[in-house]
Amino acid sequence: MGGFGSMDSANKSMKQNRDLLKKNRVWEKIKHYSTIGDKGDLVFLKKNASKEKLEEIRKRAIAENNKQIIKIIIKLVIVGTIIAITWWMMAANTINNHNF
Repeated sequence: MGGFGSMDSANKSMKQNRDLLKKNRVWEKIKHYSTIGDKGDLVFLKKNASKEKLEEIRKRAIAENNKQIIKIIIKLVIVGTIIAITWWMMAANTINNHNF
């Protein structure tokens, strides 16, 4: 069993892992990965990560971000289409109800 230093290190790793899980935004995750990667270790890996591993993590985070952006764009297009159709129907109804 280790002394105070190892317990302190374990507590720090657990806190970093909890903080990482709380991060919802992909750019925050990329920032977090790069900062702990610059220190030479990643708390979610058992040993030090190589540059290739960091690059793989960064690419996965960017791919996840792209998926989220595409989902948001699709939702906005659907909502915009519904709003445009509703406005068009209201305008057509207003024109038809007037006696010219």
